[in-house]
Amino acid sequence: MEIAISLAIFLVGLWWCIKYSQGKAKKSNPISPPTLEDIQKKYPKRKSQEQIRAEALRARQADYDRKLAQRMALQGLRKASESKPTPNKREISVNSFRTLIRMLNGDEATARRLVEANIKSNPEKSPTWACDKAIADLERDRRI
Repeated sequence: MEIAISLAIFLVGLWWCIKYSQGKAKKSNPISPPTLEDIQKKYPKRKSQEQIRAEALRARQADYDRKLAQRMALQGLRKASESKPTPNKREISVNSFRTLIRMLNGDEATARRLVEANIKSNPEKSPTWACDKAIADLERDRRI
């Protein structure tokens, strides 16, 4: 008898669940599957390690160039692209100077000394030429 009552309660509950779920399914709107655009918005394409490193390198170089330009401006040196060349202005290429500093392991004082020495020995030449000459001299001296 208890089994019959338990079975009846179970069947009523099952009937109620089926009826409720069918009515709910009829009333609600079915969810459309996500489109490719939705998926791409939700899950953007991941960057590779090379891309991440390249972006970081570009950011570091831009920061270094900005700081170097500030230091050069404080000491009276100008970038070659900033103004038209005039005989009175001292202008130097940031890229050449950065290369020279890199070759000297970050020693700016030595880089300036080498450039100034080349300017003193060849006053008719430009500071960019003097910087390039210092780079060439270093490369020549490092050959074995």
